[in-house]
Amino acid sequence: MMAKKSPTARTLEACRKLGWLIDVAERTLGRFVKKDLFGFADLVAIIPCFSGATFIQVTSVGNRSARTKKILDECTEQAKIVLSAGNRIEIWGWGRYSWMRKDGTKATKKRWDATRLEVVLQGTDMVAIELPRLSELRDST
Repeated sequence: MMAKKSPTARTLEACRKLGWLIDVAERTLGRFVKKDLFGFADLVAIIPCFSGATFIQVTSVGNRSARTKKILDECTEQAKIVLSAGNRIEIWGWGRYSWMRKDGTKATKKRWDATRLEVVLQGTDMVAIELPRLSELRDST
């Protein structure tokens, strides 16, 4: 039986297929303890069409709101510095979703996809805005 892919592994694979330069940013401190870069980033990506780096927090879709809250409420100072320096912060929530075939019929088998949020500065506050799903991003390239 094939091992289940982690959200991190899925994100690395998807970003590399998009032509992004990406690597793991979190550190392993023990057998079961991981520490995110700046308290929130699992991955760091360089996207050819953007200046600066994109710091990505990956999770399951069910934990996306908790990860968003962590960045907005607990890692505020670090996140504001990252954003003020011209970088981006995204949160990717992986889940299995129904999808439409090209002929317009709904597929019976669900497939993995990521919902995406971007954390941005609005004045002195940070807010999270919805981005297109990963499948929509892939379809537009």
